Amino acid sequence: MENIESLLKTYENKLYGYFLKHVKIQSVCKDFTQDILIKIWIKRESLAKVENIDNYIFTMARNHILDHLRKAKIDHNYRQQLHTEMFIQRPQALNNIIAADQEKYISRILNELPPRQKEIFELSRLKGLSHDEISEKLNISNKTVRNHLFEAMKYLRQKVNMDAIPFIIFLLHCQL
Repeated sequence: MENIESLLKTYENKLYGYFLKHVKIQSVCKDFTQDILIKIWIKRESLAKVENIDNYIFTMARNHILDHLRKAKIDHNYRQQLHTEMFIQRPQALNNIIAADQEKYISRILNELPPRQKEIFELSRLKGLSHDEISEKLNISNKTVRNHLFEAMKYLRQKVNMDAIPFIIFLLHCQL
């Protein structure tokens, strides 16, 4: 029993270094090191028959990395296929329902804006007018238009809590 404990202590840092060299993510390396140490502990009775313990342990470590990579690839392929099924091949009717629901939600938020901000936002984003056209139509300065738009966009981003890309997609959709 004492012999196996010294073996585990000897290989703990060596395994961690090996994993760190190949995997490069410290938390994963710690987990992998523990996994191999547990496997060594489980196989402790059969280790006496092993001729080259160093090769045996590092072969286990290499195989552990390969198994992890195979599982990661399978998981990645599954996620890609799931994404394809859910988002790319999704029926158009479902897309229309989702778009309508998002538009209702955004409409409710737009109604929370101060009247002037809402009006300027709608003229800019929904009707596609330029800042100059809006300032001329409402008889206000171009800078006032920009300030109202900035505040409206800031409020919408905050309220909708969207990442930048979905928010940009929403704004592009508004202009179509």
